[in-house]
Order: sequence, then C-alpha cells, then structure tokens
Amino acid sequence: MQADNLQEGSWEQNVRERLMLQLEIPARGNPAIVRCLDAMDRAARETMKKLHVAIPGEPSEPDDPNRKKLGAEETRGVVEDGIKNCRNAYREAMPPLVYEANIRDFIACVAHGILIDVLSLEESSKLLYAAQVAASAETRRYKSKIG
Repeated sequence: MQADNLQEGSWEQNVRERLMLQLEIPARGNPAIVRCLDAMDRAARETMKKLHVAIPGEPSEPDDPNRKKLGAEETRGVVEDGIKNCRNAYREAMPPLVYEANIRDFIACVAHGILIDVLSLEESSKLLYAAQVAASAETRRYKSKIG
C-alpha cells in the first residue's frame, strides 16, 4: 500500500499541516461566519487531540510511552473523520433560515464555506437555493404584516 511507503515523520507532518490550516483561517467581520469557524476550530482541535498533535496555545500533554501509536491507515481514518467533523460542525453552526438578517448571514456563511473548501459547489448551490426560498417566504411574511 502507498500509505506504508510514507515515512512516519512526513505523514505526521502532512496531518499536522492540514489540521493547522483549519485553525489558522482568518476570521471575518461577520459574527455568523466567526461562529461557524469557531465550531470548525473546536472539531479540528478534537481531531488533533486524537492524533496527539500539539495544539498552539494549549499545554502539551506529556508523551506517554504506553500510548499506542497510530499506523498510517488508522491516522488516515482519523484525519478523514476529523475533516468530515470540521465540515459538519461548520454547517451545524450556520444560522437558521428565518428572519432577514439570519438569511443574509446564512448566505455569507455559504459563500465563505465555498472559499475555504468546507462546502462543495453542488452542496452550496442547494443551500443557496434554500436561502432564496426562505428569503421569498420572509418577504411574503413581512408584506402580510404591513399590508
């Protein structure tokens, strides 16, 4: 298998770099985007803990000689699950599609999610369509209140 051919240090470095990228995404001025990024950050940190990777700004755990070292395949599985968990955490933190401000924030989160590769284009187009439907319903609801 190709994973067996990877040097242990290079694989760990690759994992560390990929997870660190999740933590270093600059926050935007929109609090909804920040909430989504914070949720993703927490998920990335959980994955890093599972991999026993040092997390910036947090005390390091002492190296336990009895700790089972993960093999390449196990590490790959943890990383893939971690990335999936980060993406799910981002989605789950998105604002509900009610009220005009939430709908705008939802759209901003979708756009940002596309930019940072958390949301696929296919998924984002469905989410943006849902936002469009919600915005239309919100407009009708608003007009019925004032009209």
